[in-house]
Amino acid sequence: MKELDRKKSVANLVREYPELKEILVEIGFQDIMKPAALKLMGSIMTLPRGAVVRGIPMEKIRTALEAKGFVLKGAEQQARQAMLREYIARLNGGESLESVRADFVRHFEDVKAEEIAEAEQDLIKGGVPLKDVQRLCDVHSALFHDCAESGKDEEQAALRKTAEKTHAAAAFLTADDLPEGHPLSLLRLENDALVRHLDAIHREMVGEEDAARITGLIAALNAVRSHYAKKEELLMPLLYDYGVTGPSQVMWGVDDEIKRELGVITKALKEDSGNYPLYKGRIAPLCARIREMVFKEDRILFPLSLRYLTEEQ
Repeated sequence: MKELDRKKSVANLVREYPELKEILVEIGFQDIMKPAALKLMGSIMTLPRGAVVRGIPMEKIRTALEAKGFVLKGAEQQARQAMLREYIARLNGGESLESVRADFVRHFEDVKAEEIAEAEQDLIKGGVPLKDVQRLCDVHSALFHDCAESGKDEEQAALRKTAEKTHAAAAFLTADDLPEGHPLSLLRLENDALVRHLDAIHREMVGEEDAARITGLIAALNAVRSHYAKKEELLMPLLYDYGVTGPSQVMWGVDDEIKRELGVITKALKEDSGNYPLYKGRIAPLCARIREMVFKEDRILFPLSLRYLTEEQ
């Protein structure tokens, strides 16, 4: 099978494989027979974009090309994008988060977290609003951590078990993988301490629920702001220089949402710890989002940093 890069323009593909022109005409791209159209549009039009313009399903294009001995390189990534778009549409349409999460785990059971991040980056480049892609963080959330934090008992426990099996093969940095004092080692140690602090909040909330102690723990949780500042001001700008923008954009937006919610809860409890019953229902989801960000840093941001950044950087 001859591989066709779906990111290349139609003109480049036809130059590489002249026999492709007749095949594309049969599929529905008649305009490419006109030299002027091929030169003008073919230089900027990719097969996926052309499929949208001509109203031709990509599955039809893929099947027709395979019948002629061609295979679309990156077709799996495109399928992931289509599925993620569907999840966004379902969330925007009012479907429950739990329902969308369940399908996410089912359909992405063999996909590494880093590959999902790449698909999200392609969605942003393709014009999907960043705020919509950020909603996918809610789909990922509470699948990989202590489900008691999300308050969903058996259903969430089952999802978590599947998700842990799903990502068992994903690269996961440990303190032993990097030298002592390495910037990523330090960030991982901060995350370890952060998780212990979240565990303390959880124990307090399911225990005696001492409002004054919980108020103090929430106030101390604001130290996460300096951790987020380090990754946002040190790692992300360097990754941007390498064109790795999607994960950083999504994480930055979620970080801001976390900080805003943490600020609201902290202010309310500091003014009066008696406000705790009013904000109790917002603390657990906030902690779950922070735990999910720890997971995303370990599985996506830190491995990407190791892949792209030089030792000097």
